[in-house]
Amino acid sequence: MLNKCASINSGGQGSCEEIKHMIQIYTDWANYYLEQHKSKRKITDLSVDARDGLLLAEIIEAVTKVKVPNLIKKPKTQQQTKEEKSQTKTTLQIIVSLRLMKTNMKDQ
Repeated sequence: MLNKCASINSGGQGSCEEIKHMIQIYTDWANYYLEQHKSKRKITDLSVDARDGLLLAEIIEAVTKVKVPNLIKKPKTQQQTKEEKSQTKTTLQIIVSLRLMKTNMKDQ
């Protein structure tokens, strides 16, 4: 974790302890939503676990109540794993775009 702090903190923003604290807050936040969503999975290391497209999709679904479409729950090939990560990323981008549009519409 200290090496991660050094690479993350190369911009000089915050101490390693502050970064660890923020990561723990986000880990707890995600685990709370996973628990509410009745997921059997739990995040132990956010920097590693967030790379798992299926876990990221579960978090997206738990927080937003929006299903990630065409998700391959048990990918059997490397290509399916790649597609699952891509689909999760696309869904997250769509959700963010919709939220931004909704916010902009309220401002008008």
